[in-house]
Amino acid sequence: MDWLGRLVAAALLAAALPVEAADSAAPPKYPVEAFAQLPAVDDARISPDGTAVAARLAVNGVQGLGIIPLGDASAKPVLVGLGKMDLGWFDWAGNDRLLVSIGTIAEFRESQFPATRLVSVPRTGGQETQLNWQEGAQFGDRVIWTPPGGGSSLLMSTTTTIYANLPGFWPRIDRVDVVTGQTETVQKAQSGIRRWYADRDGIVRMGVGYDRASNKGRIIYRANASDPFRTIDTARYSRDEDLLVPVRFSPDPTRLVVLSEHDGRYGLYEYDVTADRIGTKLFGDTRYDAGAVIESPDRSTIAGIRFVDDRMRTVWFDPVMKQLQADIESAVPGHDANICCMSADGNRMVVRISSPTVPPVWMVMDRTTGRMTKFGASNEALKGAILSPMTAVTYKARDGLDIPAYLTLPAGRDPKNLPLIVLPHGGPQSRDFLRYDYQVQFLANRGYAVLQPNYRGSAGYGTEFREKSEGQWGLAMQDDLTDGVRWAATQGIADPKRVCIAGTSYGGYAALQGAVREPDLFRCAISVAGVSDLGVQLRYDSRYLGAKRRRADLKKAAPDFALVSPLRHAKAIKTPVLLIHGKADLVVPYAQSEKMNTALVKEGKTVEFVTQPLGDHHLTRQADRIELLTRIEAFLAKYNPAD
Repeated sequence: MDWLGRLVAAALLAAALPVEAADSAAPPKYPVEAFAQLPAVDDARISPDGTAVAARLAVNGVQGLGIIPLGDASAKPVLVGLGKMDLGWFDWAGNDRLLVSIGTIAEFRESQFPATRLVSVPRTGGQETQLNWQEGAQFGDRVIWTPPGGGSSLLMSTTTTIYANLPGFWPRIDRVDVVTGQTETVQKAQSGIRRWYADRDGIVRMGVGYDRASNKGRIIYRANASDPFRTIDTARYSRDEDLLVPVRFSPDPTRLVVLSEHDGRYGLYEYDVTADRIGTKLFGDTRYDAGAVIESPDRSTIAGIRFVDDRMRTVWFDPVMKQLQADIESAVPGHDANICCMSADGNRMVVRISSPTVPPVWMVMDRTTGRMTKFGASNEALKGAILSPMTAVTYKARDGLDIPAYLTLPAGRDPKNLPLIVLPHGGPQSRDFLRYDYQVQFLANRGYAVLQPNYRGSAGYGTEFREKSEGQWGLAMQDDLTDGVRWAATQGIADPKRVCIAGTSYGGYAALQGAVREPDLFRCAISVAGVSDLGVQLRYDSRYLGAKRRRADLKKAAPDFALVSPLRHAKAIKTPVLLIHGKADLVVPYAQSEKMNTALVKEGKTVEFVTQPLGDHHLTRQADRIELLTRIEAFLAKYNPAD
């Protein structure tokens, strides 16, 4: 380790970073409130000049947004008021303004639709500026370019209606002043083109389209602003073809950098526009899909890429950054150290340090001095707590497919014949990996082993693994969960007579479907914001643009909605069911759980239904998280006690 690595290690020690607990004794039952705390700091973004950080903050028990000045420990964050609107993404537009995406409900022809809007907020607080607020139809927060060196304008994709037969359905590109909100159209709409892309200089050079009649996608491209657009890639989605995923423009106008499943897994490639072919592979893993690309601070090159194996990994192409990453990781063995973002000159960066048993700690590192300063932590209430170890495991599904999963065993307990909670992730095009999860740690602290299977169709494992899920919603995808229970029982880890299934969103659907499909296996089922009827969910989703493509995807995943909708099979359920749902959920409507409850009551089943009047899909209110864990604990104690 060189001088910088030694300074980093010293800085981390000085920050009193939580360490993995070595105590082998069973820990006490920590308070529900300790696990349910909203992250005090999360999702941080450093300003281009490196003097402030914008982050999600817990404000009076509700998730909010704040700007944290750096260099003055006594300075209080500047809070950004969002009212009753949901916080989406946020990022800096120069040093003095923050772009904030918010979710709301908009009205079109006397109908209400979920919609997004964009505002810019002064760094010092004060009056926000609405950006294309009146023009935006459903998606009013799509920024396609901001000036690399900072500036007062950006490029936004703008639509004015959600109806395909009206002008304004296809997006145009506007240059928008982030201070005044004034706009100027720089790219007219083209029929069929849904997304536009601009190069580093703000020239619109690419569009991605979808034709609903033919279920076909296409990419159009031009080398410079004076050239006409031409089609460079097409895909028939009915034939399982996929378009290239544009990542960035090369200085050479005949080259692009794209993500492609060229060899069965997403990798990063050069693409020769002139020859219309994949070129040099810039990055690819033999087992896992490539993820998000990391640009250099000045946006001139690709500095690295992230992907997930069992942990979140960062591969730096820059040798200096590669060494710095190694130095930080060596200073915090057993932890994940992710460099999240950097100032424009690359000298200051935000580092997130965590592990499955350590809630995230947020630090700013100064590369010129090696000094690392802690500016926030996700959960100080659990600092020093003895939490439960989480390990990667693999088991065989009944058809021989390897199912990767994560097993958390309660600390200080003999890992034999334990009560088990199967906790499938949401999505389903998502995945679990080794990381801190407050619900997992809470359940383990109460004495349960927790199994999180990455069932077929989970993201990140390549084309073949994804395609194994086609037509298998509620069927083979569900069997993967059942086979995980049998594996845990065969290993002697789980007591097969004390198993409960729980989950959120798609995971909530899987919990209900597990109770339908395996009525004698699970002692109880817990669905949080879960889907109970696929047809009803599809009709709800039809309010979004691109609904026809989503319908086609869902029909491919579940050809017979009635067959795999738990609501239609309430009579088959034998096990007690806990339903928890927020009325402010914009992703899965509250009616999904409300109707499931009615069906279960009608059939005389044992069901508890918890309504959270202000609750959203992501549980961004601490009171809702406390209620969630409290009701789950009481339900499990009643129907699947750990002791």
